[in-house]
Amino acid sequence: MAAFTPGATATLTAGTTSSSATIAANAPVVRLINMTGVMVFFRFGTSTATAELTDTPIPSGAIETFSKPYGADKIAVITASGGGAFYCTAGNGE
Repeated sequence: MAAFTPGATATLTAGTTSSSATIAANAPVVRLINMTGVMVFFRFGTSTATAELTDTPIPSGAIETFSKPYGADKIAVITASGGGAFYCTAGNGE
C-alpha cells in the first residue's frame, strides 16, 4: 500500500463530554493524534456521532492510522477525565 497521503485535518477538543467533527466521507483512512495526557475513546459515524467510554481507545501521545467505514463523515471523541487536543486527518494510504 502507498504511504499515507493526507487531506484535511479536523481538530477536536477531547473531554469528558463527547465532541465531534466533520471528516471527509470518501477518504478510506484516517490518522489520529492524541495530544491529551489521557486515554481518548473514539468512534466514526454518519450525520451525527457520539463517543462513549466503551469505544476504541487511543493512548495519550499516540499516533495511529485506521481504516474507516465508507461514507462515515463524523468522528467523535471522549475521555474519562481531563482532556486536550485530538487531531484527525483523513486521507489515503497507510
